[in-house]
Formats: sequence, C-alpha cells, structure tokens
Amino acid sequence: MNRQKILAMEVDATDMSNALLRINEFISSKTSAYVCLSNVHICMEVLGDPVFKEVVNNADLILPDGKPLSLAQKIAWL
Repeated sequence: MNRQKILAMEVDATDMSNALLRINEFISSKTSAYVCLSNVHICMEVLGDPVFKEVVNNADLILPDGKPLSLAQKIAWL
C-alpha cells in the first residue's frame, strides 16, 4: 500500500474496501497491529512532536478521519 505525506504525517492511499480487507488480514493473522485514524488535530500534533510523529507514522495502517485530510490526500495524489 502506498503512503502519502500530508505535512509531516503519512497516510495510506487506499479506499474503504481495501482498508477493511487489510484490517481483516490483521484479525485473521492473530498478530497485533496498530491502526491510526488521523484527523487534522493529529496531523498538526505530528508537526510539533517528533516522538508522536514516529508513533503515528509507524502504524500498520494510517487512515484519514475527516474530509480535510481526505481532500488533501486526493489533491496530493494528482
């Protein structure tokens, strides 16, 4: 899965069905995984906190939570 940067935060480039497939893979494998649903607040926090940035950007799946990040991701994809 490709990742795109929005400011300093990475976001997986995917759609809902592929994200759900990936989550089901995590469940089926019975291993722990970290899924981050990131909104604008998290995106801004990542800018000012390098430790938090590492926590967010090392998630197994990072999904945008809200229209602003979804739109930013679509614009970055062009």
